Amino acid sequence: MTKSDVVRARVSPAVKVAAMENASALGTDLSTIIRLLVNQIAVTGRSTCGIA
Repeated sequence: MTKSDVVRARVSPAVKVAAMENASALGTDLSTIIRLLVNQIAVTGRSTCGIA
């Protein structure tokens, strides 16, 4: 699968830094976390963060 679209989201700088640090602690990066969430919603129609 080609990754050719870009998804942008506005978050506060502090939230972004905290998310990047937590993703790193999980052994990944923020882009991968976002890609996993978007793919999960596309495939299942649900997310694990309680919004759908």
